[in-house]
Amino acid sequence: MIRFLISLLVRFRRTSGEALPRVTLLSLTLMFYATSGFMYFELEGAPDLQWTDAFWWAIVTMTTVGYGDLFPKTFGGRYLVAVPTMLFGISILGYLLSMVAAFLIEERNRELKGMADVKLDGHLLIIHFPNLQRVLEVEEQFRHDDKTRGKGLVLIDPDLEELPPELVERGVRFVRGNPVLEETLRMASAQSASQAIILAKVPHDRSTDNTSLAVTLTLEHIWPDLHTVAECVDPANIQLLERCGCDSVVCMDELASQLLVQEALDPGVKALVHEITSNTYGQEFYTVPTPGATWNECQHKLVEIGALPLGLRRDGKVMINPPGSEAIRPGDMALCIAPERPVL
Repeated sequence: MIRFLISLLVRFRRTSGEALPRVTLLSLTLMFYATSGFMYFELEGAPDLQWTDAFWWAIVTMTTVGYGDLFPKTFGGRYLVAVPTMLFGISILGYLLSMVAAFLIEERNRELKGMADVKLDGHLLIIHFPNLQRVLEVEEQFRHDDKTRGKGLVLIDPDLEELPPELVERGVRFVRGNPVLEETLRMASAQSASQAIILAKVPHDRSTDNTSLAVTLTLEHIWPDLHTVAECVDPANIQLLERCGCDSVVCMDELASQLLVQEALDPGVKALVHEITSNTYGQEFYTVPTPGATWNECQHKLVEIGALPLGLRRDGKVMINPPGSEAIRPGDMALCIAPERPVL
């Protein structure tokens, strides 16, 4: 909270120009006048009066609070000190509050238009804004998973002029700029993000993969530890994205063709895939650390906690239903289906 207030004050100082120093000097001058004047006129009638008491009265009067615990009793204290303090105090306060209100409104507009830096840690990046419905679906899936529910979410897009209200309500932050440029990515704190999803800028347009390739190359070159998942339109570009260092590539056209054939041959496959890939209802598909020395041990431990073991993920490749004697290697992950993310 203190760091936030300090950063807010620094930004306010930068945007206020010469107005803030002038208001500060005027406020300090009025405070000195009110404090010393109160002591000058009221000390004789109240020998126990302290400078701290006079300073307190000056602040209370300048801010128009008026507790009434201290007040001037002499003519000079009332009309030569109190009245000017009240008149100038309320004027300075009103002017200062108007400056703060204007600053906050401007800062809010900068955030909505993607012009402000985002200071987050461990957050998720959504790169490109194909349409509102697509981004809302991605955001909803993230929010329903225990692993990512409490994390921040930042959208990066070069063409979106202002963040839609639907995303504002869900706490999504926005940075407007070219995601290929390091400057834009740093505005979104990509250096401290945990995952990045690169959506196809123009769905079903194969040329949009060129932009995704450039973004992936930039992210993986500068921050190779950032987990990146890219949406690919042309299946021919899957290997290119993988060579750029992309951790996972999802080709919607390729999956759609396979799913159509599988559904035709074995009706029900589409419903199964839809359920296990959705975080909003039913059973979900999870990748978890392997709980055992062999696949057989992993299976038993996963079944004990109510999960259905499917196979292993090793070096970026999937092994479905491997032999029970298959030894677990460092870096292996278990694939399973469960009602919620398994805790091992």
